[in-house]
Amino acid sequence: MAKAGRIEEAIALFQEALRLDPSVDLDPSTPEIEQDAGAIAYKFFALTKVREGEGLAREGEIEEAIALFQEALRLDPSVDLDPWTEELEQDAGAIANKFAEIGPSPFPVFSSPR
Repeated sequence: MAKAGRIEEAIALFQEALRLDPSVDLDPSTPEIEQDAGAIAYKFFALTKVREGEGLAREGEIEEAIALFQEALRLDPSVDLDPWTEELEQDAGAIANKFAEIGPSPFPVFSSPR
């Protein structure tokens, strides 16, 4: 639900999971135990925006990609706009241009509905 932008519903479900099991890890992909329902919901939605932005940038839609990257940063200020690199990348314009230079991906990438 969080990835689809249904933040409030995702938060409620994460909180229910915590109520049922107070030791549950809401994001097992991290080394730490994550239990902040709101932060996790926004993190997942931000990651979706990053993937959508990458898809648009690869299609040459730079301004739209930058807007999605900036939205991702508003949702989660610690989000990495280029998870393919080891460094934390947060320059929306630079990342959009980088993906535009690479061009379309041979793999399916999320894109924004038009």
